Amino acid sequence: MRGHEFQMMAIILPERFKSPVVEGEDDFAGKRCTKIRMIDELGTPCHVYFDINSHLLAGLIIADPRSDKGETVRIIFNEWKQIGKVKLPSKVTATDKSGDWILDFHDLKLNRVDEKIFEIPSNIAAVKELLQLQQQERNAHISKDARLLVSVFADDFINIGAGKITRPTREESINRLQAYFDRSEFMEWDDISPPIIRVSQDASMAYVVVHKRVRLKSQNEQGEMEEAATIFAWMETYEKQNGKWVLTAAASTNKPLQNKF
Repeated sequence: MRGHEFQMMAIILPERFKSPVVEGEDDFAGKRCTKIRMIDELGTPCHVYFDINSHLLAGLIIADPRSDKGETVRIIFNEWKQIGKVKLPSKVTATDKSGDWILDFHDLKLNRVDEKIFEIPSNIAAVKELLQLQQQERNAHISKDARLLVSVFADDFINIGAGKITRPTREESINRLQAYFDRSEFMEWDDISPPIIRVSQDASMAYVVVHKRVRLKSQNEQGEMEEAATIFAWMETYEKQNGKWVLTAAASTNKPLQNKF
């Protein structure tokens, strides 16, 4: 029965589904969505989809608990209504082997509750903020803007790589990175898999694990542009300082690819 409580499902999704694993992007119900594998209340694997543009729950594909043949139920959240400070599903289509079941809700009312329950937990909001910083890193590389990249560095930033631990000043980091950018032309700077982000319960510290493929052209010793590709894996640690995330340390590894693109 709880599987039909679509409004409650939208509000307390983490209480109904466990062990989320991001599987990338996929098309669902005509929308580009983030696809997440989860475990439902019956302990059965399912897939949950979130609209990339609106960030709303687009739908689910769950195992049909009435079937022993591996059949599924496809649930699409077609329409939403703003009720107070929260959006709730107002039209839902559930499809099983017998066809479509359309639920069109006319009146939606919320009981009087403490509106703080609708506030996004700080450690969840932190994930979005850290993903935005990842996009900022990419923008800095593509636009060759070392100051943009270093703007998130902590004053006591630590860099770990090539068997060395260094503590460059902000200006030293800018000069080194700008020199690298100036002699490079980035053709690819993309994630091989989604970043792994872990945030402390009080949302004061976090780390991000990145797996990325980088393809660029850079000047060799003869001054000629030469193409190269490298697989990078690195970890970044962050602290929340004065309400902003700052990068406190980065440890990086890489594996040059032999084949040229």
